[in-house]
Amino acid sequence: MMILPFEYISSAICLTLFHNYLFTGGSSSRVRIWELPSCELVDQISFNPNSISFTQLKASETRNILYCLEQVSNKVWIVDLTTKKLLLTVGLPGTFSFLEVLATGNIVTVSNQGNCIKFWETGQIGTGKLEMKVDFFSKIDAYANFLIAEEDGKACVWIEKCVKGVKVCERHSAEPIENVAIRWTTKNFYSLPIRWMKKDQIVVVHTGKNIRVVRLQFPSIEKKERELLQDES
Repeated sequence: MMILPFEYISSAICLTLFHNYLFTGGSSSRVRIWELPSCELVDQISFNPNSISFTQLKASETRNILYCLEQVSNKVWIVDLTTKKLLLTVGLPGTFSFLEVLATGNIVTVSNQGNCIKFWETGQIGTGKLEMKVDFFSKIDAYANFLIAEEDGKACVWIEKCVKGVKVCERHSAEPIENVAIRWTTKNFYSLPIRWMKKDQIVVVHTGKNIRVVRLQFPSIEKKERELLQDES
């Protein structure tokens, strides 16, 4: 077992994996890069401002981009992992947000203002500049961390928390296709852990007191496409 040096990771509150590297960040102006399994510090990404607090790091192998969610400004900082240079910062509404990265390298965000889930389209890096725009958005019941359950091009299924439990929604209609009743034992359910096992369609969620493991029943995108082709034939 290897332990990362305390003087480097004592301020780290978020991490992500990228190939055989571990990225750590938190209340410092640096994102540090560690090689695994040696746990050797091999590189770091430095930012000029001192008042930085990263709460989420998400790396895209498809785009070779690191998305850093910064809490003080509530912005997404986007870094080119080839050059280790900051490409763009994108401001989000409100004061707190959650972030997920799709297989395409695009991102999805939820913020505590407006109760809205947003799917962002990330442009090409090209000359070192980057453009982002909202490709799709939908109102949700509550601000909370969420899951992207399936993605196939622009078809997508997401799992969101709500006051009454967990809701599964499809992007094309934004309507719920499945609901799971959960009794939260804390008002701050928005940040409780929630995980997704795609193979068995199982969602694991912390209720504040215990952990619920639920097998969902919604039809997969792949299955629905097969059924649609059969109907057409």
